[in-house]
Amino acid sequence: MRTLWLNISGTEQVRKKVGLDRLPYPLCFNLPSSAWDIEKKAIHLLDHTVSPCLYVDLLVETGRDLFKVDQTEARSAIAGYRFCAGISDQWFIDQVALPTVRDQGTCLYYSRWPDGYNVVGSLMDIRWGDIYRNTFKCQIGNEGTSSTFEPDLDPEGVISFLSGFTTLGKGDLISLGSLVAGKLLKDFPLNISLHQKDFSWNVTVDKTR
Repeated sequence: MRTLWLNISGTEQVRKKVGLDRLPYPLCFNLPSSAWDIEKKAIHLLDHTVSPCLYVDLLVETGRDLFKVDQTEARSAIAGYRFCAGISDQWFIDQVALPTVRDQGTCLYYSRWPDGYNVVGSLMDIRWGDIYRNTFKCQIGNEGTSSTFEPDLDPEGVISFLSGFTTLGKGDLISLGSLVAGKLLKDFPLNISLHQKDFSWNVTVDKTR
């Protein structure tokens, strides 16, 4: 079974949101399999969702099984890249996170646990050079914004680090960081689109199930 690793410290945007300092390694946690779907077109929020916030992460996909690999081997094992739209919500943090960790960045990880709250797009025909330090336009309903993706670590560095303590399987997905971090959503249903050059991706968030 493939795994999705959520990186809660990969970019300045997400570190500012969760209150973390820059780290020399990725702070990654694997999401429960029920919390994410591949190539789904919509996120349906639970009725008790109180403050849904949007995160858009860039994922790198592994092309083969990896264990304790250096960065050169990790680079050769990259199958491509995908985007993931995820919703965090304070209600779920209150249900699953102990008070002792609520002031730490790990709250973001717990807040994205609800079933189906993370959707992963198709494998993109896009290279790292088209991604790193390039600007993506994100349309959230009627509001447009742009973000330059500049992660703390390159994909081979993240893969090599994770493979040092766990076996990564073929098709595993690893977040390199967030382009959009903690944008509060309202006025549903809401269409979200991401654009860069010839690339585009769309997902809908609806507050009814």
